[in-house]
Amino acid sequence: MDTQTHDLNKRYNFLLRIREEYDEGGKIKGYDITFKNRNSNKTKAASFDLSGFQEKYNFKFKEHKFEEDIITPFESMFSISTKFKSKEYPNLDAYKNIADIFPNLNLDILENERLLKVNGVEVKEFSYDLGNIEYHDSMDGGTQLGIWYDSSKLPIIAEFDIDVKAKDLANSDEIQSNEFPPSKIHEINEFYMVLQGEKVSLI
Repeated sequence: MDTQTHDLNKRYNFLLRIREEYDEGGKIKGYDITFKNRNSNKTKAASFDLSGFQEKYNFKFKEHKFEEDIITPFESMFSISTKFKSKEYPNLDAYKNIADIFPNLNLDILENERLLKVNGVEVKEFSYDLGNIEYHDSMDGGTQLGIWYDSSKLPIIAEFDIDVKAKDLANSDEIQSNEFPPSKIHEINEFYMVLQGEKVSLI
């Protein structure tokens, strides 16, 4: 979802995504909404204030996180995001709805600007959990295959994802730092480089 002129993404690198979630019987069980800023510059990605989340319109807060994605060819993308849930289709018709939910977010967008499906496109996403890649020192990486289809039923995006969580740090000063702790960066980098030269098994 975005404004008619795509202000959220073109001007501020924000993505607003609404996912319909289905149960095993194929019935809609609810909606997962993600509001994310994604930027190759860590400082810019973290410069937007998504704190003070307001549970408006029957939305329930799910999680808030800051993350680094390492994508090919060896490029880092940083994102700050908030996820929330709704049992009913979310009422996100205008930018005012976003401003109500995130009162500390200051974007130069008129509140009456309508929010629409980007280019009118609605995709179907299928995700498959493939298993874990085992690594030394009790670390592992969860693997997932995601495929997006458009209305023509042709795949438009395919993504193989390795999700790694570094060990908890014993040093509380490191945990509270605004920067990524060097120890975590080292663990992720070592894990990624080992994958380039060793055979792995999916379980």
